[in-house]
Amino acid sequence: MQRFKAAGLEGLRESARSGAKRIWAAGQEAEFKEAVVKLQEQRSGGRITGPAIRALLEEQFQVSCRLTSVYNLLARLGLVWITVRSKPPKQSQESQDRFKKHSRRGDRVGA
Repeated sequence: MQRFKAAGLEGLRESARSGAKRIWAAGQEAEFKEAVVKLQEQRSGGRITGPAIRALLEEQFQVSCRLTSVYNLLARLGLVWITVRSKPPKQSQESQDRFKKHSRRGDRVGA
């Protein structure tokens, strides 16, 4: 009410805010999201990491920021994957079972 009394309708307009500025325009966020999804699809196993996404930001978008900012950006864009520990692409359940069956420790567990 005080701003209206002091400056009329102009006083009600949003003024500049303090704090960190966005690193790019809203249109570029969509381009970044697409690049992250593409990077993930190109991997043969596991998930991409924060440092890999940070490198993507620096190389493709010329944006340098801390990992915390990378994770905040990913969360804002809905790109948060919660998964179990990744498995090597050549991992075989059959070879794991065979190892458990024939290892010394495996023999003692059943005894």
